[in-house]
Amino acid sequence: MISTIKHKHYNTLYFNHTFYDGEDQLRKLSDELSLSDLDWEIALGSFLKEWLSDDLDIELFTSGSTGVPKKIIMNKSAMVYSAERTLDFFHLKKGAKALLCLSTDYIAGKMMVVRALVGGLHLIAHGVDSNPLKYLKEEIDFAALVPTQAKECFVNSRDQFKLVKTIILGGAKVDWDLEQKLNQVSSECWETYGMTETVSHIALKRIALEPNTPFRLLPGIEIRQDDRSCLVIEPSDINQHRLVTNDIVELKSENEFILKGRYDNVIITGGLKLYPEELEGKLSKKINQDFIFCGIPDSKWGESVVLVVESNDSLKFDESIYLTLKKYEKPKNIYFLESFPRTESGKIQRSKIKEIILKRMDSTNA
Repeated sequence: MISTIKHKHYNTLYFNHTFYDGEDQLRKLSDELSLSDLDWEIALGSFLKEWLSDDLDIELFTSGSTGVPKKIIMNKSAMVYSAERTLDFFHLKKGAKALLCLSTDYIAGKMMVVRALVGGLHLIAHGVDSNPLKYLKEEIDFAALVPTQAKECFVNSRDQFKLVKTIILGGAKVDWDLEQKLNQVSSECWETYGMTETVSHIALKRIALEPNTPFRLLPGIEIRQDDRSCLVIEPSDINQHRLVTNDIVELKSENEFILKGRYDNVIITGGLKLYPEELEGKLSKKINQDFIFCGIPDSKWGESVVLVVESNDSLKFDESIYLTLKKYEKPKNIYFLESFPRTESGKIQRSKIKEIILKRMDSTNA
């Protein structure tokens, strides 16, 4: 049962080396930020104003990676419960420094602020940037990045990772290439599983080179599978209603699971179910560009497997790259797109890519 007033206890914030003690000072900070010329400061000021309002609920919006972004009404106290779990898991104590480098227009950024409010963390913010670590001149205990930021930081500010003790990554899948990179830095890096509806993450896994490392649930979260093998999240203090996802999982225990792929991405060819995410994992060491597998209508097989590569060149791939694939997993065709459509967090929008390929096929056959 969610306490609807729990959030009211948290109205002080240590922000960029200044302590704002109580609602009056926080409201003053909110007003100052709202007058800024910088979008990230305006967004932060707006969120602080929402947090301090008498409304018990807050409006959140999904990323729109699988369709049109939708509005969700979330109880503010659920955000407190989520923050408490993360603070406990990472042993973050009062005064620990947390880096805010994600927009507070979305749940990931909002939750970094809530964790600071709830845990008495010192919130450090230099802006929302593709390479947020380049600004660091002090040690940070905890940071949240999206994978595209982590890749950019590794390429251009690799030495700066030594200033960050722990990093969580969400918003998009951590691919094999990024895993390789993050295993070369000193920061302790974790991939998250969660969504706007669960107020950020409910499960984490340490990024390592071992294959099939499962996600581990945070305490108090219960899950099961439905008849599609998709993850179902039972009601808790962060979600009052059961959440049925489209994420196909393999349950390893009552609190561990392996994420296999999205139900809406499954390719059914010749009566066989193929998971694009698994096929991509098999080729992740073979193709340097970003790529996806998808299924397109086929009169004989129902769907045929195709490979779509992000490139402005029609690259030639040696057949040897497919040695890790079974015969029926090999792509029937390869398509190239100069740029993949992505969400703000960098997540590839598969449905839009598929639409582009189908339109290209229609125009070719016209």
